[in-house]
Amino acid sequence: MNVRQRRDRLSALLDRHNLAAALYLSGENVRYLSGFTGSNGQLFLDRDRTWLLTDGRYAAQAAEQADVDEILIYERLDEALRKLLHEPVRTGFEAAAVTVAQWRDLTQKLPKLADAVPLPTDAVELRIAKDDDELNAITRAIQIAEEAWTSVQQAIVPGITERELSLKLEWTIRSAGSRTVPFEFIVASGARSAMPHGVASDRTIEEGDPLTVDFGAEADGYFSDMTVAGSVGRRDPWIEEIVAILEAAQEAAFAVLEPDVPCADVDAAARRVIEKAGYGEAFSHSLGHGVGLAIHEAPRLSRLSDQHLPVGAVVTIEPGIYVPGRGGARIEDMVVVTSDGYRKLTSLPKSAYCWNQGDS
Repeated sequence: MNVRQRRDRLSALLDRHNLAAALYLSGENVRYLSGFTGSNGQLFLDRDRTWLLTDGRYAAQAAEQADVDEILIYERLDEALRKLLHEPVRTGFEAAAVTVAQWRDLTQKLPKLADAVPLPTDAVELRIAKDDDELNAITRAIQIAEEAWTSVQQAIVPGITERELSLKLEWTIRSAGSRTVPFEFIVASGARSAMPHGVASDRTIEEGDPLTVDFGAEADGYFSDMTVAGSVGRRDPWIEEIVAILEAAQEAAFAVLEPDVPCADVDAAARRVIEKAGYGEAFSHSLGHGVGLAIHEAPRLSRLSDQHLPVGAVVTIEPGIYVPGRGGARIEDMVVVTSDGYRKLTSLPKSAYCWNQGDS
């Protein structure tokens, strides 16, 4: 990870926006630009130097990890920033990473920051295009999750609860080397499968139930995200029907992936397939999102998005159909945009599974 090359890229952006300095507050961007992984850290950059700011708990860790010009250990953030802001300069700050109350308190203690402006989007969303090291980490996170799923799905039998399945899957993923999991796994069965974010409950999975499982893993700080769907014990023709529609929607989205394609166009390609099948109102969320140091990061594949996909962007393609009172399904793959289109990173089958029938 060459964080100095990343900061060189940032310096060009700051010049373009006539900013003399920048203050980064989110853990993901601090890590991306410095290498520091501690839970409390801020990064201040001007035209010549870069400082990592953190508290005494992380002094040794910062010295080991942070590729910066200087590390400032503080008891209060405003005191550390006061040492750096000798005179007012046009400073951009990461507005989405701080609350209004926190920023108001900081600027009251440090008036020289009062004229700071939110960093422009391209200076905040630095991480959209992944480099080779990042892609390697994401690939490892995918491998951990997929191998765990291949093992754990054998435990999907009538009588297991959603929570038991979620715990088995998380334990297997963590045991394989994932230091954390990216989110609380979605394990939604029966009528609960109509809930796009139906996290595992104490519900007992019954024979014939539809089942959707959304899960992922971590490797070197980077995440994976994938979803499978099917039925338990016996095949459900309706679930097979809607999963086939979702597969066609995915393929339509894959077909338009190319460098600089509008994110809204990718969403629209999949959405048209679902609408044509009569389930337009049952697809209630955007098609996908970026994945990297955060499980949900830019870009967003949404009909409301004004972003475009650059080469190196890693995104999910996850169409879903949800019918309250009956059930639903979602399938999800991860892809990277390439110079000639895309490459699928995940490899689990997405056709409707039928667990505990010996053919999954």
